[in-house]
Amino acid sequence: RVRWKRLELDAELAGGADPEQTEELALRAQQLQEPATGQRLAIGIENVFRLATIGPGPGATTALSVAAFDRNRVAANEPGLAYLAEKLRAQEPHGVRGLAMASVLYEDSASPLYAKTDVDTLKPAVRTAIAALEASPAELVGMGSSSDQ
Repeated sequence: RVRWKRLELDAELAGGADPEQTEELALRAQQLQEPATGQRLAIGIENVFRLATIGPGPGATTALSVAAFDRNRVAANEPGLAYLAEKLRAQEPHGVRGLAMASVLYEDSASPLYAKTDVDTLKPAVRTAIAALEASPAELVGMGSSSDQ
């Protein structure tokens, strides 16, 4: 059930909801902290900026794109997106809010990654997600502390 509602739950977590507020939020927070989730998000984000910079081919496929995007805006934000993907791949604990922000950024077709507006909302969204990935102890759900048991 949580997987079906993941975008909704991720939006709540990205907005600052306490992961311990409900069982669903707690489970989704744990799912977000799985290394495979970070890898999947990193691959998806890298795919989008590769599509924007080099086009479809061996390193990029339209099959992984959630929606159409502004190639110029994504290409202009490639350094930030590349760094976000690198952080998502890092084998270190991440803040749940940052993971949720990255998930919403990639998975939600209404996110700044896919927005077609005159204002660049992608750069601040990427910066905010990167900053939020730096975990504080309160954001590390299910990482083995006795208060989480």
